[in-house]
Amino acid sequence: NNCLRPRCTQALDALAKLIASPCPLETLLIQGGATGRLAGELIPFISCLWSARSLRSLDITGHQLGTRGMIVLGKMLQVNATLE
Repeated sequence: NNCLRPRCTQALDALAKLIASPCPLETLLIQGGATGRLAGELIPFISCLWSARSLRSLDITGHQLGTRGMIVLGKMLQVNATLE
């Protein structure tokens, strides 16, 4: 599941815009694997989830976010009370 980084970034930007819209998206699975890890590319995407009020479930396992990514994820979870 290899994709070029610019394409991944464009896809994440488009997904972020969709989530920011009045979209009834409740579950989002963006799982990484041995050959498809987004790592730092997910950090701006995670930041946009602060106001995603319809999203209830998020799975971003397997992307190796690192310390910075985990800090952003933790802050987002403090603000977004709808994620379970």
